[in-house]
Amino acid sequence: MEGNLVIWNRMHRCIRLDLSSQKETAGALFIRLAEHIPFAFLGATPWMQVENEQDFQEMVRMVDLYQEIHGGTCL
Repeated sequence: MEGNLVIWNRMHRCIRLDLSSQKETAGALFIRLAEHIPFAFLGATPWMQVENEQDFQEMVRMVDLYQEIHGGTCL
């Protein structure tokens, strides 16, 4: 996961960060983000295709359910 970090927001907009000129790898930054973002779908799974709207909305529902169970606000 060196070089690029890809973030999708709830509006299904993709943000791609090129970290090739940074000392920290994309993987290390990903781990730091995961420690500070309580309600997010992090990583990838074989069943979901983020480009597919139906799959993406299922991930959003999963984050919403987790937030509802554990309380808090979703970024």
